Amino acid sequence: MDTGKVALGIFLSLAAGIGTLAGNDAAEFKTAEARAHYQKALEYGDKSLWPAAILELNLARQLEPENPEVLTELGIAHAERQEWKRALAVLRKAVVLAPASVRAHYNLALTLDRADPGKGSGISEYRKTLKLDPRHVDSLINLGIDLGDQNPVEGRTLFERAIRIAPGNANAHLNLALLLNREAQADASASEFRQAIRLNPELVEARRQMAALLMSQQQWDQVIEQCREILKREPDDASTRWF
Repeated sequence: MDTGKVALGIFLSLAAGIGTLAGNDAAEFKTAEARAHYQKALEYGDKSLWPAAILELNLARQLEPENPEVLTELGIAHAERQEWKRALAVLRKAVVLAPASVRAHYNLALTLDRADPGKGSGISEYRKTLKLDPRHVDSLINLGIDLGDQNPVEGRTLFERAIRIAPGNANAHLNLALLLNREAQADASASEFRQAIRLNPELVEARRQMAALLMSQQQWDQVIEQCREILKREPDDASTRWF
C-alpha cells in the first residue's frame, strides 16, 4: 500500500485508499504456504480487518522471517492500527533487507511522518525513495509538505515536479495551492484550488480552502457556492454552516 499526505500536514490521505494492503505481484517467496498467508492478509487488509491481516502476515513471517515484502505489509498493517513502534521496527528491517525497495522506503517515510506529525521525520526516507525512483509522485508531494514551512521555494519545486509527472493528481495541485496561499499569491493559489476541485470534486479540503480565500476577497456568491458543495458532501459540517 503506497500512501500520501495532503494539505501541508493538515491531514493524511492514502493514495491506495485507507484500509488496503497493495501487495506486490512480483514478490518472491520460498514457500507456497508463506505466499498463501501473504495473499490472505491482503484480502483482510482490503476489508480493513487489521488483526486478521497481522495474524496472517506473522504466520508468513514465521516461515520466511527475512522476506521484505511480508515485513513491508506487516509494517503497513501495524501503522493502520497506529502501533507505531511495531510498524517502524518491521519497516526498518524491510529497508535493511531490501535497500532498493521503493515501497519499503516510502512506507517507512510515511509511517515516520504519521507517527510524529509535523516534525519532518520522513524527509530522509523520502529522499532515498526519490533517489531510487525520481518519478515517485507521492514522495515528491510528501517531501514538499515536510519542507514547505522551512523552504517554500523547494516545496514549490517539488509540487510542480509532481504536477509535471502527474498533471491529474489533485493532491499535488491542492498542496501547491496551499503553499501559494501562504505566500500571499492569491490569484495563483485560487487557480490551483480550482484545478484540484476540477480533478477531484469530492476533495472537500480544497473547497474549504477556496471558500476561505474567496471570503477574504469578498466574492460572496462564490463563497456560498463552495459552501453548498461542501454541505452536499458533509451535511453535518457545522463550521461550513456558520460561514
